[in-house]
Amino acid sequence: MSVNTVMSGALDLSTASGRLNAGIYAQIAQHEAELKAERQRRKERELAEAGEPRTSVRAFGFENDGKAWRQPEAEMIQQATTDVLAGTSLAEIIRRWNNTPYKTARAGRDWNHETVRLVLTRWRNAGLRERNIRDDQQRLVKTELYPGTWEPLVTREQIEAVRNLLFDPKRRRNSGAWARKHLLSFFLVCGECGDFMRAGHTTSRTGKKYMTYVCGGLRKNSRGGNCRLGIMYETVDDAVRDHVAKRLAFPDPALLRATDDDREAFTRNHEARAQVEKRRQQITSAPIDDLDKLPMLARVKIELDALAEEYERLAQRGALAETMRGFAKIEDSLVPEDSSTTEYAVDVLKLTRDLKKARTSARERFDGLGLSTQRQIVTALMTVTILPAVSGKQYRGNRELSVERIQITDLDPANGRPIEDLWSDVATE
Repeated sequence: MSVNTVMSGALDLSTASGRLNAGIYAQIAQHEAELKAERQRRKERELAEAGEPRTSVRAFGFENDGKAWRQPEAEMIQQATTDVLAGTSLAEIIRRWNNTPYKTARAGRDWNHETVRLVLTRWRNAGLRERNIRDDQQRLVKTELYPGTWEPLVTREQIEAVRNLLFDPKRRRNSGAWARKHLLSFFLVCGECGDFMRAGHTTSRTGKKYMTYVCGGLRKNSRGGNCRLGIMYETVDDAVRDHVAKRLAFPDPALLRATDDDREAFTRNHEARAQVEKRRQQITSAPIDDLDKLPMLARVKIELDALAEEYERLAQRGALAETMRGFAKIEDSLVPEDSSTTEYAVDVLKLTRDLKKARTSARERFDGLGLSTQRQIVTALMTVTILPAVSGKQYRGNRELSVERIQITDLDPANGRPIEDLWSDVATE
């Protein structure tokens, strides 16, 4: 069998000499390929050590040279980094970015969880040149970082905190069938048995379908049967949204204190969780008896649980702070230095010429947020209990009567404790 090559002519593979020459030519070609790969790796190492950016594909937030910022993409990255560390979900960042004309730099597509996470966790954002070291099977061995020759978008501390957060294997991903699709599912408390309520569908006697929030029925009611307490979906959903707007329209002192900048606290929380998790891994792998490990692991779990609770509170306050920063109703110049009394709410009320319009604006802004952010805000501001219906009263079709069953307790977002008589000194209508 004869084979014609482009550079070496014809090779007769039916002879010993032909097969020998073919093997020699193949080895020469492989040698050239390996030399080329070595030169490329050497050049890549030189560029990395010199802090020169990769420029084969334009990076989002930077120009084609990989150094100059491209506005406003760079500002989007900076704001998103700050917001993620303040508790804003990736879903909310995706929603915002997809509402801008700025798409992915590589393919010009809409943003998703993977592309947003990839952009926000790049070492490039912190002015660092990354070089990945791989073995013969192209498996990542380690990553080397070098100071870059461009101005960083964020600090190294910020990018490390974002990476710890977004690459956390225990990070919850509410997607698919397990995603929360309703504002108050598993938030409303049943006033009959104390269980949580969830959204569901029911059908009237006339065959009309409508939505409700109903108790899960896992506990017994006062009559000994499975509790199935329910309330019209729209009634309670609208009442809760209105109450959120009421508090946001002119913030009370507790709300103002709780929406102070918590970014440093978030960073400390991430660092503490990383340290405790590292200690847990050390205990797990330590060459000691399992029985001796148990009390140490129990103490570590208590620490992790406490840090997780702190993180949830910070996330809720972060969502509140982000919402409050977007309000144009109350100018910064109107906020007094000492807002420790409810006199501030009175001052704001006097300065707000049209309270109804202010609440409408607050309601519209809240309704425009992502569902996860809305749930964080509601959880930070209140608890809601649905009371049992009073015998003899006709609730169906009577919204005002149904609203009487909704018991809302205002919370101080700073500590989660109930606030007594929040509106006692303020005329609310």
